[in-house]
Amino acid sequence: MQKNQLFDLARALLLLLTFATLVASNSARAESVNGRFFTGQVYSGEFSFSESSNADGMRVNPVSVRLTIDGQKNLLFYTYVADDLPTIRASDMGFLSIITNSGGMEGSVTYNYVIPNRDSLVSVGTVQTTLHLGKIEKIDVQPNKDLEKDEINGFIERIARFNVSALSEPVNAYPAAMLLLLGQGKYLTPKDDVNLSILYKNKEIVDDPILLRTLKRVICSDTQIAENTPISSIKTVIINKAYLFNSPTSSGIDRSYLIKGDGVSLVKKSDSGRYWLVDYVSSHGLRIEKWLRCEDIGYCR
Repeated sequence: MQKNQLFDLARALLLLLTFATLVASNSARAESVNGRFFTGQVYSGEFSFSESSNADGMRVNPVSVRLTIDGQKNLLFYTYVADDLPTIRASDMGFLSIITNSGGMEGSVTYNYVIPNRDSLVSVGTVQTTLHLGKIEKIDVQPNKDLEKDEINGFIERIARFNVSALSEPVNAYPAAMLLLLGQGKYLTPKDDVNLSILYKNKEIVDDPILLRTLKRVICSDTQIAENTPISSIKTVIINKAYLFNSPTSSGIDRSYLIKGDGVSLVKKSDSGRYWLVDYVSSHGLRIEKWLRCEDIGYCR
């Protein structure tokens, strides 16, 4: 009799465990993710999120991220509680992006960026934008309190320079803008101003006047590129070493050069069409106006 009771109990526990597993598998969603961080490290792994309730009975969506970096065996973990179903993707700007849209055009959007730091995954911080008719009405910036301000700015500086050309992509307009707001632009050099001013010429930003004004307060107001400069006149060097020229001829080559990712504004094209006169601001604030080969900036027209 006792053996039968133990058998029944074990069977009931097994059924309960099976049911719990099925419920969990139905409520939790897992997807793979892979990319490259601004540190150059390649990562791969998965993230999962499920629906739950907090202590106030409000619906929340716990997020769990598990990554391996550069093929190492050790897993790095990050957890986050989103207000609604999040969108998680590997950004080509060098971080993992968690974006939560709550309430649609009359709700809010929260941006959270995850990066590696000392053998762990951490958030740089979050930016929540309150929307009205789909446009930003209020911006709440919350840097990670566990990180020093200089530390956060150091991360953002490296991210901003990791893939400069990505700043001009419409899909990256908001993520890049929110990241910049987290750092408050304290590290910016004149060269960074040139690269990042691309942001507030992007139509995605121009159409949001509050975000545009906030960005301009962060990016130095005396940025070297005039506000009416069209986005098409801002280009980046696409080869490892692009030599400058004193004249638009092969014999006019100079000893100085720019490197891949450096941002320039186009002044005029040579008569031959093979060279562009460009305006460049160095990291020390030195302004240079010289010629570049059109193929070195991928703009031969």
